Amino acid sequence: MSMVLQTNNLTKRYGKQLALNKVNMNVEKGDIYGFIGRNGAGKTTLMKIASGLIRPSQGEITLFESKDLNRSRKRIGCVIEQPALYPGMTARQNLIYYNKLLGITDNHNVNEVLDLVGLHNTGRKKTKNFSLGMKQRLSIAISLLSNPDFLILDEPINGLDPSGIKEIRELIQKLNSENEITILISSHILGELAKIATKYGVIENGVMVDEFAATELEHRCKKCLSLEVNDTEKATYILKNKIQSTNFKVFDHGKICIYDCLDIPAQINKELISNDVLVSRVALDGQDIEAYFVKMMGGEM
Repeated sequence: MSMVLQTNNLTKRYGKQLALNKVNMNVEKGDIYGFIGRNGAGKTTLMKIASGLIRPSQGEITLFESKDLNRSRKRIGCVIEQPALYPGMTARQNLIYYNKLLGITDNHNVNEVLDLVGLHNTGRKKTKNFSLGMKQRLSIAISLLSNPDFLILDEPINGLDPSGIKEIRELIQKLNSENEITILISSHILGELAKIATKYGVIENGVMVDEFAATELEHRCKKCLSLEVNDTEKATYILKNKIQSTNFKVFDHGKICIYDCLDIPAQINKELISNDVLVSRVALDGQDIEAYFVKMMGGEM
């Protein structure tokens, strides 16, 4: 798979403050890359460097496997700090204005973009009368005017109500699946991000703590019925033949994790005990995705 964004030991200093500390990020073509961290962790700084809004202090960045950043950045759209929406203009007028700023003389893209973000029916409605979710979709529309291959979105669902969050989520999925746009997105709403991300990067105090695929996250957060027994061989036989469990794993020190049959712990315990297997512990282990991320960052978001 080709790479869209790679950073190597990317570092950014503001005076004595180290905003990014040797960050290595890898965004592949087709990813919806969920970028996670507290306020001030370094998310926006990295996004600004990738977009060309600020320069790094040290390290390297490649875009579309090229070091010609000026050329490659023409393939990027971004919503990092809310673009100025002119309140007395309609959505269409705002897009025509930004086309002029981008040097795009043919406005045929305006209707396409309005349709893509679901604002084609807003007509003469001024943006000052838009909901926050509509304004966010218009901001994304502006970033799509140049037909980008890579979209960088900094907290696009921040402050939205559930309906607005759903609209942005569905738009992001559509842009990724139908328009084949690779997306880097940051958010504090971790449960919502988990519904769309295919890969994650976790940053804390300017350091990339971890980077992993969504499938790996599912594995890490997978719930299981955890047992500790005195005879794993006999317990394994009972689980297979009496309980009909087909998904469990035996570990050292008499530990067994059962990934199916989670709703019958009493029955499992009773069956083991009646067959002379001593059970010293029965517990439901695992955690939800948000709790996992918070734990990775050492506390509250």
